[in-house]
Amino acid sequence: MIRSITEQERSALLERLCVEEAYILYSNLFLRADRCIALAQTRNEEICLVGTYLKGLPFHAFTFHAWAGTEHSAEEMIGAFKEALRLPTQEAVSGVITVSEECLSRLAIPHIQSRKTMLLMRWRDTTLLLPKSDYRFLDKSHLDAVNKLASEVGMISFREEELTETPHIGLFSPAGDLMSMAGFHIFHERYVEIGNIGTSPAHQNRGWGTRITSDICRLAREKSPHVYLCVFEENRPAVAVYEKLGFVTAARYAYLECTL
Repeated sequence: MIRSITEQERSALLERLCVEEAYILYSNLFLRADRCIALAQTRNEEICLVGTYLKGLPFHAFTFHAWAGTEHSAEEMIGAFKEALRLPTQEAVSGVITVSEECLSRLAIPHIQSRKTMLLMRWRDTTLLLPKSDYRFLDKSHLDAVNKLASEVGMISFREEELTETPHIGLFSPAGDLMSMAGFHIFHERYVEIGNIGTSPAHQNRGWGTRITSDICRLAREKSPHVYLCVFEENRPAVAVYEKLGFVTAARYAYLECTL
């Protein structure tokens, strides 16, 4: 049986789920509930599979978690999501599914077109920050420059609303051009997730990415002692920057582009 998750069940899942083993789903359920559709599949009246859909992204974004000792197919739940979203149920729809690599071994996902590995990294060594830069806080007045940079570097999860929802900072050239930026996808006392990190192609390979990441880490630490970020494993230059600043890999996730 597939149905919506009740508030009581949502609270119970908070105790049952480990943040790092189901990071995106956990974040959707508890810190982005206003943008999230959450469904559960039950077996013998116990939840055995949970899925969420996150609204507001430029692509259809799903994530799932199935507990050890159970095997499932995501196909029926995907159909339920398509119905809830009023998507064409008889037509193929492109979307992205994220699931931990450990969980993927017990969850059958249909029609996978491509796969990447996404690393969940946690900030462990807080002693490696660089001296503070002369950054500026970004706001709506910087939106055109931010959108341009986001497009140039391929920030797939950037939303314009994040500029006002969470702190974002930028480094500017003497001519006033936005060279590098960073911000947050999650900004909560429980934990923060750094995101929207990028340096314009005209200013890359000069250390600006390391500097802006160091600066946003300093702001992150003021909000919560638990600091995360997500990055594709294939983006070796970015991974190297994060490791240099004290981040370590906490979990590995499959990022699956699918025909749903």
